[in-house]
Amino acid sequence: MAGIVAPILPARDKTSKWTPKVGRRTRSFIDSLASDDFPRKTKDTLIDETYRILSSCHDPNNEGSNRTTGLIVGRVQSGKTTSFKALSMMAFDNNFELIILLAGRTNNLIEQNINAFIELKDSISDKFNIGYVSKPKEWEAIISTNIQRIRGFGSMRAMPLILITNKHAGHISKISQELRKSNLNLEDINALIIDDEADNASLNTAKDKDSDFSASAIYKSIKSLRNNLERHTVAQYTATPQAVLLISKKDHYSPEWARVISPGDQYIGAKDLFFSNSPFCCTVPPNEITSARHINDLALPKSFVSALCSYLLSSAQRLHTPKLFHKKNSTFMVHPDIYNVTHDHWYKIISEKIDLWLQEIESNIDNFFQENLNDFLKEYKNLKKSCMKTNIQIASFDKLFYVYVPRIIQELQIIKVNKDSKKINWKIPHNILIGGYMLDRGYVVEGLVTTYMPRGKGGGMIDSLQQRGRFYGYKKKYLGFLKTWMSKETIKAYKSYAKHEAHLYGTLDKLSKEGKDLREWERILLLDKGLIPCRKNVMGIGLKKDYTHGGGWYYPTHPIAGNEKNKILFESIITHYKNEFKPFFIKDVDTTLWTDARSALEVRNKNLGSILEVLRRYDPGEFDEGRFATSKMILGLLHDRGFKASIILTGTRVPDLNAYTKRTRPSLVRPMTTSSYFQGPDKNGTYPGERYLISSAKKSVSIHLSKLFIGPDKRASYVLAIKFPNENYLVEDSEY
Repeated sequence: MAGIVAPILPARDKTSKWTPKVGRRTRSFIDSLASDDFPRKTKDTLIDETYRILSSCHDPNNEGSNRTTGLIVGRVQSGKTTSFKALSMMAFDNNFELIILLAGRTNNLIEQNINAFIELKDSISDKFNIGYVSKPKEWEAIISTNIQRIRGFGSMRAMPLILITNKHAGHISKISQELRKSNLNLEDINALIIDDEADNASLNTAKDKDSDFSASAIYKSIKSLRNNLERHTVAQYTATPQAVLLISKKDHYSPEWARVISPGDQYIGAKDLFFSNSPFCCTVPPNEITSARHINDLALPKSFVSALCSYLLSSAQRLHTPKLFHKKNSTFMVHPDIYNVTHDHWYKIISEKIDLWLQEIESNIDNFFQENLNDFLKEYKNLKKSCMKTNIQIASFDKLFYVYVPRIIQELQIIKVNKDSKKINWKIPHNILIGGYMLDRGYVVEGLVTTYMPRGKGGGMIDSLQQRGRFYGYKKKYLGFLKTWMSKETIKAYKSYAKHEAHLYGTLDKLSKEGKDLREWERILLLDKGLIPCRKNVMGIGLKKDYTHGGGWYYPTHPIAGNEKNKILFESIITHYKNEFKPFFIKDVDTTLWTDARSALEVRNKNLGSILEVLRRYDPGEFDEGRFATSKMILGLLHDRGFKASIILTGTRVPDLNAYTKRTRPSLVRPMTTSSYFQGPDKNGTYPGERYLISSAKKSVSIHLSKLFIGPDKRASYVLAIKFPNENYLVEDSEY
C-alpha cells in the first residue's frame, strides 16, 4: 500500500525470545488508522509495543519453542482492542496461522469484537478469514470450510484464520473437537489464543483447584483447547490483572511474562479523575443510595437532577464545539446495580422527568426556562470551575441553556442495557443508558461524559470496581466536562485504586524490562483497608497484611537483649547523622520541658534507600524474621515511590547511644504489644505518647531507634520500630 513507512524495529529486551518482523499486514493495519486518533508518535508506540508482545510469545520458526502464557495489561478503555488487532496482524506476518479470540461473556462485548475484526479485514490488503457463530454446533461448518485453507493447497494460497468465540464451555469445547477432526497435523500449527478480559470467566472458580474433574467448565474447556494445540501462546488481555496474578503459580493459566501497553497522550485514567479535591467527583448522599429491595419507593433523587443538568450542558457544549469532543454523540450512564427490576424503575422515573420537560418545552418553553434556571445555573458554575482547572473554554450559560438544552431533550434516547434490552443505536446523538453488568467490563460507552452511580462499593473488589469505569478513555480535550456522581465510599475506593494501579503497573513494567518470570515474583499489592483485589473463589495465592501492629507500626515482639550486632548498627547510624539531630518538634508544644525519658531527637527527609541498606543488617530475632523481611520489602517499594525517612532517637537529649536515659519495662511479658511497648501520653496533654513521635511529612517513613531494659535482663535491647504510612500492602503468604 502506497504511503506506508517501514518502521524501525525496536531493540529486543530481556523478556523477548525472538525477533519478529513487521510485515505487510501490520503495516497495512497501522496505515489504516485515522491520523486524528493515531498521530505518527502513537502509531510508532503501537508498533513498538506490539513487537515486544509478539517477541515474548513462542517462536513460530523454532521447533523447540512450543508454548507460553503472557499477560498484557492496559488501562480501562485505553486501546486494548487496537493492541490485539495489531498483534493478530503481526502474528500473521510471522507464520502464525490460527488465532482464537475468546471475545467475552456478554453479547454486546462479543459483537463489539466481531465488528472490530470485520472492519480490520476490510481495511487491509492481505486478507484473512474470520469465523464466528451463535450456536456451538455451527462451528463444524465454519472450521471444516476454513481450516484447510490456512496452509493453502493447489492454486489456492494460504489464508490464516481467526475464530471469534463466546467464553462458553460448549463453544470452546466444540472448537477443540472440530480442530481434532481436521486433517491438519495440529502439532505443526502455530496458534495464538487471545483472551479478552482474561480475568473474567476464564479462571477456575472450583473450590478444589487441584482436581481437573471438579474444575469450572470454561476453565476446563480452555485447558483442553490448549492441550490440543502443541505450538501456541495465550495472550491474556486485561486492565485488571489482580485475579490472574493471584491464581496458583502452578496453574496452566498463570502467566510467565507480562507486557504493559501505554495509553496515548489524550487518555484520562484513574489518577486524572480521582485525587484530593477533584472537581470531577460529586457525592451522592447516603439517603439517595438505591437498592433493589426498596427500589419501587424511590423518587428521582436531587443528585440525579444535578447530574442530568450537568450532562445536558456538556452535551450542549459538544454541539457548540463538536471538534473539541471528537465524538458524534454524548452519553449519560446510570449504573445503579445489576438487577433488571432496578433498571426498570430508573427507566420509569427518568422517562417521567424527561416527558414532563418535553411537555413544558412544547407548551410553554419560557416556563421551562424559569422553573429550571437555578438547577442548570448551579451545574454550569461547577462545570466552569473544572474547565478553568483544565484550561478548557466553556461557552456562555445563555448559549448552552437557552439555545441547545431544549433541542437535546427532544432528541434524547433512554435505554436499558441488560439482557432484555434492544441494541443501542449509536447514530442517535444523545443517550441515557441504564444498566449494570453489561455496562461494565470491556464495553465501550460511546461519548460518555456523565456517570451516575448511586450504589456503595459493594464487596470492595477493586477489579470489579475499576471495570465500571466506562468514564475513562481518550477524553483529555474535554476533561473539564467529565463528571461522576458516586457515594463517598465509592469515590474513596477509586482514589485508593489510583494508587494501587500506579504501583501494580509500575511493578509489572519493571519485571517485564528485567525479564523476570512472573511465577517467581512474590506478589505484593498496595491496597487500602476494606478493599480486596478480586473475588476469593479464583485465588490460589494467599495474601497477608500482618507485618505491622496497631497503627501501622513494625517492631520486634521478642527483642534480643545484649545483641552486639544491633548495638553497632545503631551506633553507626547515630554517628553518621550526629551533627544533624535536633530536638523533636511539635507545633505549639515546648518539647524541651519533657523529661529525659520522654525526650527525643530527630533528623528529617533522608534518603530511604540508603537507610534501608543499613537497616537490612538489623537482627530482629527468630520470632520476628518474617515480619521484618516483609517490612524491608515494603520499605524498598516506598523508596521507589519517592518516600523519605525520618530517624528519631527516643529517650535521649544527646545523639549518643551511651547517653540514652535508662528506660525499663520491668513487668513486660513477651510478645510485646503496641500498648506495652510504647510509652503512653501524660495527663496534661503536653506529651502525646511515644507512638505519636512521627514525621508530619506526607511521604515519609518514621524510624525509631530505642534502647530498653526489658524484664529482669540487665542487658539492653536495641529496638528498631518503623511507622509505615497509612497505606495497606498485601503480601504473598508462602505458607498458603
